[in-house]
Amino acid sequence: MKKYFLISLSALVICACGNKTETANSAAEIKTTNDSVIATPVTKPLKSIEPEGVLGIIEIPEILTLAVKDSAKQEDIGFLMGKAYNLIESDMRELGLHTNDMPAGALYYNNDPKNFIFECVVPIDKMPAKQPKHSTIVVLEATKAVVYNYYGPYDKMFNAYGILQTYLKDNKLEQSGVAREFYLSDPTVEKDPNNWLSKIYIPVK
Repeated sequence: MKKYFLISLSALVICACGNKTETANSAAEIKTTNDSVIATPVTKPLKSIEPEGVLGIIEIPEILTLAVKDSAKQEDIGFLMGKAYNLIESDMRELGLHTNDMPAGALYYNNDPKNFIFECVVPIDKMPAKQPKHSTIVVLEATKAVVYNYYGPYDKMFNAYGILQTYLKDNKLEQSGVAREFYLSDPTVEKDPNNWLSKIYIPVK
């Protein structure tokens, strides 16, 4: 589990840079039967089977997670996210929970570099038998979502959100919830940031 959290944290710390627009409220990924959703972290480029750009609209099932919500200035967010993931990991060990290789993520509730409100989330395989000590049980609701495959460094992901905003406008779609991000690549294995695959989900009505 430690390697898993190191991979997730390295992705999230880098991406927490405050360059996203208001629709860039972020989050995490889920395993589904849809071919366009990959659940396990990627260690090599997948551009041959996972094309970049908007993939269309899919149904996302609900996701059971442990979560820690916090707020911070832009320069402090990485440290606090690391702390949050450590707390979640501690609860998962104590409660005997597993991720089933589903990547972790974060929800961003605003776009204020002076006070980001965010929530770190980690998918879990079952409902805990008791309440966790340090985190909260959060269910991300099932939804339809526009899916975007983004390849590149996390601090440039705001470009993808610009494309998604245009797509929503052109297709007369209305965002219905916080956007969800899933970080599938392992930056400690794939050294070229241009090959890092992230999936972005924009819930729509």
